[in-house]
Parts: sequence; structure tokens; C-alpha cells
Amino acid sequence: TVYCGRSGPENDKMKAFDDPKMVVEVLSPSTRTRDIEVKLPEYRAMESIEAILYVDPDDESMHLETRDSNRNWTVSSCGAAGELTVDALNLALTGAEVFARS
Repeated sequence: TVYCGRSGPENDKMKAFDDPKMVVEVLSPSTRTRDIEVKLPEYRAMESIEAILYVDPDDESMHLETRDSNRNWTVSSCGAAGELTVDALNLALTGAEVFARS
């Protein structure tokens, strides 16, 4: 998850925050159905979340849901050669970076 505005030593030991700006889920065969059918509606219901990114390592694809200014969700996808942007966080994610192997 991505948080904004929580810097400072008083937060260094916290294990979880209740107001993430972005959630990233890496899909796996054993959790794929739960991640999409159960967690996605829960993430969408959280007011603080601006973006939800699903990364699928099996087919090297990324699926991004972003909340617009009217609080509606927009969906975009790309493969390993593409790029997705999260305007609310001034963030660009390239498939090359996400799926890089060392």
C-alpha cells in the first residue's frame, strides 16, 4: 500500500494505516478469485484509496483502477511493454520496471 502525509518517527513502528492512497495486489493462482471478487469491492469502498493496481505475473499484465474527480472508477490495463499512470500520486509504472528480472 501507498500512504501520503504520514512521515515522522511517531509512525515508524506502525504496522498498518487505515487511509492508504493506493493498494497493489500481486495475483497468484491460489488467491486470484478472492483478490478480485472479495477484496476489490472492499478497496473501492475505502474513501482514501485513489488507485488499485493488480499485477499478474503469469501473463505479465497490470490492471489499474483509478478514482476520478467525480469519485468514479476508471480501468486501464497494459502488458510488460506498457505504462500506467496514477495522476493523483504523480506516479508512472512501467511494465518493464514491474516485471524486471535480475
